[in-house]
Amino acid sequence: MDRIEQFSTIAPDIGNIFRYISTVTAVPLLVALIYREWEMVLPMASVPVTLFLLGSLLAQVPRQEREAPLSAALMAVALIWLVCALVSALPFTFGLGVPYLDGVFEAMSGWTDTGMTMMRSVEDLPRTLLFWRVADAVARRHRGRRLHHRDGLADRVDPVPPLPVGRAL
Repeated sequence: MDRIEQFSTIAPDIGNIFRYISTVTAVPLLVALIYREWEMVLPMASVPVTLFLLGSLLAQVPRQEREAPLSAALMAVALIWLVCALVSALPFTFGLGVPYLDGVFEAMSGWTDTGMTMMRSVEDLPRTLLFWRVADAVARRHRGRRLHHRDGLADRVDPVPPLPVGRAL
């Protein structure tokens, strides 16, 4: 099976995932409205709109009725992470005027929960972008714990090992 056929087996699923993520990424628009940060409404709206349009386009790809090989599944995961970071950079570029590559760094930092930033002063960012940076990390931690308990791993493995406080390493 060549790469195009492999992609066609997973493209509709990737499209549905992008459409789902687009609804979640629309939440910061409420923050922009609550704090009356009107200049952030359009930059923040660019993310859910772009993801929804891209997802709708991918959902229209004719599906090959074959089981996707592991390499196609890995490609899907990598593609979703990359596209989400590339699209999530738009509010930083359009809203703050930072270079796109710095925006991609900020977005990837948010999606991967590293907490690193290229911004000189995080406190000076609009509240909408502060929410944008924090909300995904909180949601990801909640999803991880929920999946951890759902799969029955809570009794066997602790997802976040306790820090050795007060004892020698």
